[in-house]
Amino acid sequence: MTAVTLTSFQINGEQPFYTTYSDLGRYVYRKVCGDCGLPITFIAEFAPNLFVLKGGVLDASAWLNPEFECYTDNGLFRAPISDLQQFPKMPNMS
Repeated sequence: MTAVTLTSFQINGEQPFYTTYSDLGRYVYRKVCGDCGLPITFIAEFAPNLFVLKGGVLDASAWLNPEFECYTDNGLFRAPISDLQQFPKMPNMS
């Protein structure tokens, strides 16, 4: 995942959305692909001017520079662990 400002990025096509709650009990607006339902992005209540993109949906991701990993408690136990800072859930970023 990567966070970008709403004004610096554009997603083409229709993206239906639904609302869930974060680990911290705040609203999260999740957008999905209008064709296949694949999760694309989410906008968190605490940072409405940013949206978080799922890295796997990008055509080109070479510009991404990961700074940490989150939801590591949901990872496969045999998955390689990077040397990035690890968070078992989403860190409190407010």
